[in-house]
Amino acid sequence: SSAASDVYKRQVNAGTGTVAINVPGRVDDVAGADTGLDIVAGTLNVSNTTNIGTDINDGLNINVDVLTITGGSGDAFITEADGLAAGAVDQGAGTLTLDMGGALTDDDAGTTTNFTASTLLITGNNDVTSIETDVTNLGLTTATTTVEDVSGVNLSASTISSTLDLTTTGAITQSGIVSVTAATTIDSNDNDITLSDTGNIFSGSVTFNNLTTGSNLNIADSTPLDLQSGLTIGDLTVNAAGITQSGPLTASGTTTLTAAGSAITLNNIANDFQGTTTVVSADSATLVDQNAITLGGPSTVTNLFDVTADAIDITGAVSYTHLTLPTTPYV
Repeated sequence: SSAASDVYKRQVNAGTGTVAINVPGRVDDVAGADTGLDIVAGTLNVSNTTNIGTDINDGLNINVDVLTITGGSGDAFITEADGLAAGAVDQGAGTLTLDMGGALTDDDAGTTTNFTASTLLITGNNDVTSIETDVTNLGLTTATTTVEDVSGVNLSASTISSTLDLTTTGAITQSGIVSVTAATTIDSNDNDITLSDTGNIFSGSVTFNNLTTGSNLNIADSTPLDLQSGLTIGDLTVNAAGITQSGPLTASGTTTLTAAGSAITLNNIANDFQGTTTVVSADSATLVDQNAITLGGPSTVTNLFDVTADAIDITGAVSYTHLTLPTTPYV
């Protein structure tokens, strides 16, 4: 259908055929009422709309196999009944809210950016598989999730009930709590990662790919966090309910560690803390450096603070109950 202004959609059932909507205005559910499915089709192509609905209740309710949006602007609210494959969905500088009743997949195996918008919100707690995005803000209420963004992305409040695999070519930040039930894998292609909300919950393993000393990592976790083997980074900032490691790490910049009431155990003999290392707060802390280490402050360790290195330079206020140092000269 085509129209010169706003359109209210009634039920359209094209079976496995194609429905095309070309409206230079707003498209709403029937008079703003949520009355069930609006469109059933094999493919739905939407063009030139300014808005689709004003909230999730009067947006489009669809059951289609493939969705495309061309030349969209403003905000769009779409509820999908049974999962779909996304073609090129372009909502311009608007917000696209997509409530999925089934899995969301890629229609063309990675050759097209699936979603372009200022903000993309995907809800429904279903799988999201190999989706390419060009968005500023991304919010997820999903199951197993794989997303690749063409630039950097800001994560708004997100709850992933399985694994999260996020790849970007720019910095990753957050504006809301991120909760992931299973493993998290993040690849920022050597750009900064700042996931520093202390309400974050990373229940599974957390892996950072393609980081070097040219990028910085700032991560917070309300559960214990194990740092991956071979982690190489510039500035390292970790705030977690216990910090451990599964292999050596290298931090070319400053290292700032917080584990209030919990233990920090970074005792791999190949660790290399090249900048000042500060333990903001911990019940106990064990640090090992293959070279010299500089301890900054204020550092507060309630009980045992065990430091091993070729040389130890204390440049800031360090508070502890018991400090263990090597027998060789350390200052």
